[in-house]
Amino acid sequence: MKTLARYSIICCSVFSLLIIITIYEYFIENTSSAQSDCDNFHQKSEDPTPKIVPIGPVEDVSECTISSCMAFANCEKLTVTVKNVSRSAKFLSTPFKKLVDAFRNLPFYIDSPNDDLIGKTQACFTMINVDVLDRDILSPTTLAVVPDFQTVLDFMRLHPETNYLFLNLFSGTYPDYSEKVDFEVGKAILLKSSVSYKTLRFGYDVAFPLVNMWKIDVLPKPVINFRTSTKDHYLATFKGKRYVQGIGSETRDLLPLISNQKDVVSLVTCEHNRDEWKKQLNSIEMQQCEVSIREYHRPEYDYETLLLNSTFCFVPRGRRLDSFRLLEVMRASCIPVILSNNLVLPFSEVIQWNRLAIISDERILTPLPSYLRNVPAERVMEMKQQVSFIYTTYFSSLDSILRTTLKLLHGRMSVVGAATLPKWMWNSYPGALFVDLLYSSDPTHFPFWGQGHDLTTDRFTVAVVQQPNEDDASCLQILSTLSAGRKIKQVVFASLRRESSTLSEDAFQPQVQFKTIKSPFDVDTIVSKDSPFVMLFNCSEDVTRIHQKVEMLMGVSAEYRDRLVGFDLMNHFLSSAIANLYTVSHDVSDYFSIVNVSSSVHHKYYYYLLKTYFNRTVTDQIRQKPECVSVFLNMLVAHVTQKPPIGLRLRSEHPENGTPSQTISEQTAREDDSSEENRLSLCVQWFRSVLGYIPLRHSNAVVTAI
Repeated sequence: MKTLARYSIICCSVFSLLIIITIYEYFIENTSSAQSDCDNFHQKSEDPTPKIVPIGPVEDVSECTISSCMAFANCEKLTVTVKNVSRSAKFLSTPFKKLVDAFRNLPFYIDSPNDDLIGKTQACFTMINVDVLDRDILSPTTLAVVPDFQTVLDFMRLHPETNYLFLNLFSGTYPDYSEKVDFEVGKAILLKSSVSYKTLRFGYDVAFPLVNMWKIDVLPKPVINFRTSTKDHYLATFKGKRYVQGIGSETRDLLPLISNQKDVVSLVTCEHNRDEWKKQLNSIEMQQCEVSIREYHRPEYDYETLLLNSTFCFVPRGRRLDSFRLLEVMRASCIPVILSNNLVLPFSEVIQWNRLAIISDERILTPLPSYLRNVPAERVMEMKQQVSFIYTTYFSSLDSILRTTLKLLHGRMSVVGAATLPKWMWNSYPGALFVDLLYSSDPTHFPFWGQGHDLTTDRFTVAVVQQPNEDDASCLQILSTLSAGRKIKQVVFASLRRESSTLSEDAFQPQVQFKTIKSPFDVDTIVSKDSPFVMLFNCSEDVTRIHQKVEMLMGVSAEYRDRLVGFDLMNHFLSSAIANLYTVSHDVSDYFSIVNVSSSVHHKYYYYLLKTYFNRTVTDQIRQKPECVSVFLNMLVAHVTQKPPIGLRLRSEHPENGTPSQTISEQTAREDDSSEENRLSLCVQWFRSVLGYIPLRHSNAVVTAI
């Protein structure tokens, strides 16, 4: 009887359980259907904006590779052009216009014979003037339909001789924020932000940084927030929005849980999307949000202050995989802790992100503070330096980002025999943007590398350049003195005088070569790559000390191969803070920042860079300012190296207050010629407009002969 009762109870329990499961499944199904209907209702009622209808692909390009889809015909040199679409030009957003202008200011840009969609193009890469920068339909500048896009696609198919570029920063919209773009890419190369490993065509498309196009500078700016300390006020911080629902909310909801409000600070606010977020919270959640909002707005937790006083900065994903926060953190020289699974980091094809960032799983945050506390101080310093270097070189401006993109793309042409930059050049000083393989593919031919090789005397070329106001007699005297020197292997004489010089090549020893140059910017053309270090003198040089200067220049430049090293020093200072004007002065009693190219030694590559790093318009204007050669070279070298020049001084019989020794004639000439300082000051002002800032750095360290 008891057995029968037990079996009856078991059967009743099983039957009841089956009934409960059936009812639950029915309830879930109807609830999901109702929720779906509700969502559809809200979308229809709250968002009357027409949806974008994507253009369906007409060919399978998902497997595009360099060999199958890229065009090589016009890619012997790196060139880019812009093609216009007449109707689309009327609907371009301000950020996209800014982008196109930046393309046109690049040194690789060439004018197309037909700017409109007519005829062939001779450039390796072509940017079509069609705005697909922001395809989020909720953005006020986004058009539901891109005008003339089908015309663009037809043109691309008819003219496959170039590589077309599309740039997209934002794709998808609320609530899923899809990574897939809503336009046909075809065989064009897609430069895409917030892209994952699942959707990127590796080796073909490019992971582009997510930048704020409204705020980013067009020209480079230096990182002024570099911190040498390994111990900051905070170990790690985060301050940002907490999404109360939807994609991107999971990681940001967990960040406050690892905060101790001491060395690890995570501040989140529920405030976003006006007051819509309040409708998603119950009373308890609302109270929690109010507490976090009060903490979030405390004045001591200013966003920039936190970045500048933190060793590590959390960079979680936003609504999309990427975030503006990444570049903001790097600008402050804070080590990014990236929490965005599957994100392809910008330019990861060439940039070694593991050298400057901590890349962690966004689902496992609990052990993260302990891990960060145990990062060795040496490693922290290395990462801070690399963050500062990578940001300044590749991300600090729109110009830098576009140069990086195009150099990366052109580097892929190595499959057809073109020279390519190795990855170590991208990730070490001074970076790939200052290396032109058309100059040489041998790293030892550049001033930045080759320290392991001895700098022998045959690597120097002594160049005597006759200025328009110098007579032949003084040139004859200095050339005779130099040609008699034992350590000097090669001497080159060049004249800038309009009338021909009366000097004869037969009057000197064989190592003296006679050349003709039209501009002081052409000094590199008279120097061979085997003897790339130019020791430059004018005919007015004091011949009694010329050999002392030669020996000292050779010795010091062996230790500072990438710098300008010289005797004639100058200084620049801010003369008007209101007008932001700078003045050049010969007063170097306290410090100096400029070395006159006369009586100096420097690498010939800097002349080449001065004539190729900028666009054609700027280069032409540079050549029209021969009086500015010293200022331009100093500013360019400082822009490349981020270091001051090296000053030299000969020991004089009567040194005056530690200032560099000068002959009486030199002092008199400088006192009488104040107009020279005015001319040089104008040179500084003009070149600042080219570079975007003044890179000159002050120094008070002068090497004195014993």
